[in-house]
Amino acid sequence: MSEYTALSQRVYQNDVNSLKQYVEELKHDERAAAHLQWKPSR
Repeated sequence: MSEYTALSQRVYQNDVNSLKQYVEELKHDERAAAHLQWKPSR
């Protein structure tokens, strides 16, 4: 049981890290999109 717990804990940690990375990339994309939006399109 403890082995399973350790494994699930590690998987959970990986998920959290992936999620954080995804959120950071999303924020970056949002800023880039906003930056493009305010630029004159000509």
